[in-house]
Amino acid sequence: MGGEAAVLKTFAAMRPSLIKLVTETGHLSLARAAQLVDEVEIPTLGKDVPDMLAARARIYAKHFSAQDLRLMTAFYQSPTGQRVLAEQSTVAAEYLLSLQPFIRDVQAQAAALAKKQATAGTQTP
Repeated sequence: MGGEAAVLKTFAAMRPSLIKLVTETGHLSLARAAQLVDEVEIPTLGKDVPDMLAARARIYAKHFSAQDLRLMTAFYQSPTGQRVLAEQSTVAAEYLLSLQPFIRDVQAQAAALAKKQATAGTQTP
């Protein structure tokens, strides 16, 4: 799978998470959130794919030697590597979804602490 196709597959795998995020943060209906994701967010991200791929190439070149990249290419051309490529977008999307409860918990704790500190700051001794 080429770089651009892999990026677009990642966007497709992220779609449910993006819709959920837009629904929650924008207080929108599921249908409206899906429409925004499909008509605005994913196409907007899609326009940046060449720049995203160039950025990824620079990062890989910074962290890996030419020999490392050749070995990685050989791996990704193998049956196991092809399976990794085929599943990595889905695995990444599932992993990001699995983090949401933890992130929400941290956000709730931070909000509670900020509220407590604000309340403590308004009280007079």
